[in-house]
Amino acid sequence: MPRFSSVNALVPISGFSVDSSSKDEECDKVITQLACLIELGKVAQSTLDTIRTTGYFEGIVPIASDKHTGYHRGSCTDVHAHHHTVRYAVLQKRQSISRADLPELGNLQLSFGKLRDSSYGGHDCKEVELFCEGLVARQIDQIGTTEFTQERKKLGSIRINKSHLSFVEDSYQKKTSTVYKTFAASPKSVESAQHFARCLGVFMMDTGPEPGLVAKTLDLQKESPTWFIEDGVVERMFGDIHQMIRVIEVMDA
Repeated sequence: MPRFSSVNALVPISGFSVDSSSKDEECDKVITQLACLIELGKVAQSTLDTIRTTGYFEGIVPIASDKHTGYHRGSCTDVHAHHHTVRYAVLQKRQSISRADLPELGNLQLSFGKLRDSSYGGHDCKEVELFCEGLVARQIDQIGTTEFTQERKKLGSIRINKSHLSFVEDSYQKKTSTVYKTFAASPKSVESAQHFARCLGVFMMDTGPEPGLVAKTLDLQKESPTWFIEDGVVERMFGDIHQMIRVIEVMDA
């Protein structure tokens, strides 16, 4: 007498096996997964119809990855040859970006920690922690909603060298660039300004580990460094750094 799936009483499941298993529970599992896949397919079809009609769709939808070859026990098999991975993607209408999407860039201010001993390249030096604070934009959900909040974050450290100051980014890479006293159109000063501006951009428009940045948020984060340089924010902050380091050194003497 045939056994029927608990998912659908009209579906007999005793007539098939799953891969290398003939267990009833494996058959039940596949029936459930197939039913789930059908539901996902309905969502995908509806989404595709909307895109074809309006040109865009807004929401979180399931999509299948590109085919890739699967291997079973070290060799390609027909049964495992083509795999798709289903993941969820955030689809949105493509939007333009502008400075108006962010708080006033010039509102950001620097603050400094205490002077401390450090070393670099085998030589003793001094460093001061560098913080940035002000009104910033934060993405707060998976669909890209942003809100303006007052934040304070460590950007990195200022390393005091004999002839110049260096900005050391607060990341695992510890990327370092020179903090120039005056701005000139030299490649090195431009590269240094761009590095510092990118760190400001991450601070100004960011999110936590989850959710990931949606397209508009990421576009703003990538474009804002150019605005920080054009609006003179980086030049002003470099001047502030040199001025404050002199004050900190005098107070520590």
